[in-house]
Amino acid sequence: MKPALITIGVVGCGAIAQVAHLPALRDLDDRFDLVALCDVDRATLDAVGEAFGVARRHVELEELLAEPPDVVAVLTGGDHAAAVLASLEAGCDVFVEKPLTYTLAATDEIIAAAREHERLVLVGMTKRYDPGYELAVAAVRELRDLRCVDVRVLHPDNDEYLAHVRIRRGDDGPRRVPERLPGREFDEHLRQAILRSQPVECLAELAGSSEPERLFTAFWLLASCIHDVNALRGALGEPTEVVAAHCWAGGTELSAILAFGEDVRATYTWSFLPYLRHYVHRYSFLSPESRVHLDFPSPFLAAAVTVLELETMEDDRLQRRYVTPSYESPFKRELLELHECVVSRRPPVTDAVDARRDLEVLQAIASALR
Repeated sequence: MKPALITIGVVGCGAIAQVAHLPALRDLDDRFDLVALCDVDRATLDAVGEAFGVARRHVELEELLAEPPDVVAVLTGGDHAAAVLASLEAGCDVFVEKPLTYTLAATDEIIAAAREHERLVLVGMTKRYDPGYELAVAAVRELRDLRCVDVRVLHPDNDEYLAHVRIRRGDDGPRRVPERLPGREFDEHLRQAILRSQPVECLAELAGSSEPERLFTAFWLLASCIHDVNALRGALGEPTEVVAAHCWAGGTELSAILAFGEDVRATYTWSFLPYLRHYVHRYSFLSPESRVHLDFPSPFLAAAVTVLELETMEDDRLQRRYVTPSYESPFKRELLELHECVVSRRPPVTDAVDARRDLEVLQAIASALR
């Protein structure tokens, strides 16, 4: 039986849409009919529309919702509350990039609207749909005495992983800075640019402070660290306490210790290191007799795969086994989850209620910062 064909409109035609989501939708054209695009930049909108063969192009969300598709995919940066609420009120199911919102109040408003309109919201927490992650979680649950988890992220500037890709843009050009500034100067330039573009009052609510360093840390928590909070929750359940947290280097470095019950502690380190083109994203789940390691590639490397490493002792010898579970894109797999949920009306794994729990953990980390 052929799968049901669902109409979908995309809001936001930036880098992640062009590299990941739009190619995945094109591959899944037996399930999704991409009927409309929306972007505030007309030049980008037209270039992407031509590249992906989409005739309906709008610079305002209201125009797209005048002829509402079955699903709206909100792929813009920042806080997505307004676009998600408008889409729900227009009768659309919603796929939305993380973070869903910046505040608990806005998240609660979305949860209520989804229930009122009987619509679905799937938040794009890509790691939860990664085949390597799913296999790692199964292996972790087989560990007899999990004691600690270590998560380490070394995050270059995204442009380092976009240089090899053609990104269709408007008049602003491909880079945020005109030249390669020294690291700390780059950090300051980026911090000022980001904070000018963000709802600072919402960042201050999360940070519990209006200090620029804390605001910048709050931005990274929402823009990047939220993936790791969600992935840890998916593997270990809800954290019971944030034992400690610390940020430094102007808000570009963060460490935290999370407790999962009495017996498990997760140490988490996130570092923004702009110029070294070596993205590191490693999870290690450690017990006395076995270890499970998971290495994620940069999300902008479409052909790269997640690799699982399993360490055990067999016949008094160390055995290290490397597994590549699948070459299927996690971006495609989360769209398959979206399609299944829309057709069956099953709640998604990463819905708005799940997103609220992520935000609660981020607030606890921010409150523990020193």
